[in-house]
Amino acid sequence: FKGFEENKAIIKIGEEKVLFDYDILIAADGVNSAVRKACGLPSIPFTITHYARVEKETKFCEFYFDEDIGGKYYAWDFPHGNLAHIGSVERENFEALCKKLKVNVKPLGYKIPTWQEGIQIKYKNIYF
Repeated sequence: FKGFEENKAIIKIGEEKVLFDYDILIAADGVNSAVRKACGLPSIPFTITHYARVEKETKFCEFYFDEDIGGKYYAWDFPHGNLAHIGSVERENFEALCKKLKVNVKPLGYKIPTWQEGIQIKYKNIYF
């Protein structure tokens, strides 16, 4: 996504610029949304998660909502190819998750949106 022109979305595919006609646009482009910026909307609040890909076979998505591992938010263990993607919002809960899963890894950081009243989730016929 590169912007808007003549009420169409500008999409760049390789070196080609394509004007994409739409009735409704779903902007699922994350915390740093280029669509939000192009609409002149304020950015959304976010927090940093602690996550890692680990060598562990996981067949199901598991969520932890308990105080020890999930903390005030939650923690997760997802299949990711032949690896697992684990994470938590709070650092100390990430360490507790690693202990439970018997893995030793340093976390990376990643932004995720946080909900607050008044966040604009619709602009004209664009939904975020």
